[in-house]
Amino acid sequence: MSLPGILTAIAAVFGLVQVIPYVRSILRGETKPSRVACLIWLLMDCVTFAGLVAVGFSGAAWLTLVFIITQLVVIGLLPKYGVGGRSKFDVICFGIGICAIIGWIVIQRQFGAARYGAIFAVVLTTTAVAVANVNMLRKLIRIPLSEDILAWGLTAIAGGVTIAGLVIGHSSWIDFAPPSLTFITSLTVVTIQLIQR
Repeated sequence: MSLPGILTAIAAVFGLVQVIPYVRSILRGETKPSRVACLIWLLMDCVTFAGLVAVGFSGAAWLTLVFIITQLVVIGLLPKYGVGGRSKFDVICFGIGICAIIGWIVIQRQFGAARYGAIFAVVLTTTAVAVANVNMLRKLIRIPLSEDILAWGLTAIAGGVTIAGLVIGHSSWIDFAPPSLTFITSLTVVTIQLIQR
């Protein structure tokens, strides 16, 4: 197995393992995930995954697939442990996600270029996730220590290792967008919570 492949496997393990402390935190009532936000994140990651597969299956696609799996675990807990309501950020993210899907279809049909449509979709869905992450960070500042620091630390490691694998594997620029956002957001969550302690 190549070094990028090994790094991808390591990142995938960290990406899977991070759900364990996150679920534990949910079951203890320390973290209360938003039902709407989780469903929107799942939609965004599904579109991102499809786009990354269309431009070439890389470590970024594997990590996104792992996050889809872990989000399905969290979504299974939402009926009992999730909180309701939606914010303007959720509506914006959902709108961006729909635009990403429509844009991909339009670009592919108009120009016969599935790759460019996929890149467009990945850019838009990554933007939508960035907006959702800003909302989550606002909540974290408003309600200190309301996220699981271990889960976010493991997520940061998964993002960082994925980026390293992409660099070594000379991946396309678009492959760097989702794991870079994951890495930056996760480090920000960990830093904020360390300051809050």
